[in-house]
Amino acid sequence: MAKLVVNDEDVSVELTTKEHLLSMHKTFTVPRSDVASIDHVDDLLSEVTGHKVVGESLPETKLGTFESAEGTDFCAVKGHGPGTVVTLNEGAQYRRILVSDE
Repeated sequence: MAKLVVNDEDVSVELTTKEHLLSMHKTFTVPRSDVASIDHVDDLLSEVTGHKVVGESLPETKLGTFESAEGTDFCAVKGHGPGTVVTLNEGAQYRRILVSDE
């Protein structure tokens, strides 16, 4: 499963080889200065909005780039379990990054 790594300098999303292939994304990092908030939610799948642009979209799995009227999100979400929502400042590569807990 994708891993979210948060430190003082940046936030990284580390993908497995399979996730890399399915999402058509590589592991990526955003500077902490781009982060507006980091929140933990009980049902991460319910936070996913919009339609898949690139990646995999199955009923219980959302992996890749999803676009809605609010903006573009990167999702690594599996099931209705808990996870983390990283909301980024305007002008960042994504509006949000959503990663399920391991």
